[in-house]
Amino acid sequence: IRFSKKQQRKKMISKTTSVSSQKIRCNSEKFRETLTKIMSEDRERPDEENHNIDEMKLMKQLRQAGKM
Repeated sequence: IRFSKKQQRKKMISKTTSVSSQKIRCNSEKFRETLTKIMSEDRERPDEENHNIDEMKLMKQLRQAGKM
């Protein structure tokens, strides 16, 4: 039986998520926390120059949150 690309991707994703759904749930909590924290920080000082720096910081923080 040949699977379509979409089906294969779905299969892979379900395989990886079932492995550690507990850990992922924990991560998503931290992820959401980090995200809301950054968003509120952004609202406090909406100056355009810092936008790129913020994006880099965001990526860095999200990567760290993903490692936990």
